[in-house]
Amino acid sequence: MFKDEFGRSRIFHGQNVVVKVPNYLPIQDKFDFDMSISTEDLEYLRDWGCKIIRLGVMWESVETAPGVYDTNYLDEVDKLINKFGDYGMAVIVDNHQDLFSRQLCGEGVPHFYTPSTIEKTCPWTLLGIFFRLAGRCVPLDSYNMEVDADGLPLLTEC
Repeated sequence: MFKDEFGRSRIFHGQNVVVKVPNYLPIQDKFDFDMSISTEDLEYLRDWGCKIIRLGVMWESVETAPGVYDTNYLDEVDKLINKFGDYGMAVIVDNHQDLFSRQLCGEGVPHFYTPSTIEKTCPWTLLGIFFRLAGRCVPLDSYNMEVDADGLPLLTEC
């Protein structure tokens, strides 16, 4: 819960900005119904009373190889945060991930940190057991997806 200097709870009108495909940044030079944060988008958000943005920042875009960091990506994130600020919006930086990593058709953790032995089927949890019993648990490998040079499923296949 967010509280102000008087201890009162604050409620913000906000928006998610999470891009789940490389380069993991929204389009900024033109309006796009699904993928942009252009001047037009920012003006709409400001006019609608948006005060806070949840901005997805992907670890796999920050660290592109073990110990190698893409400062250009971080500079673009910084510019975007300041652009939101220019329109009166605060930013929550979200170290975002879904489905753990690209190895599992998700995003977040760099694939080189993902254990090669990671389970690609239902886990042995209550929900996993339910899916197994229902016959709905199938290994990711059974989909015969095309993979890239790193052995990761192509985004078009996911």
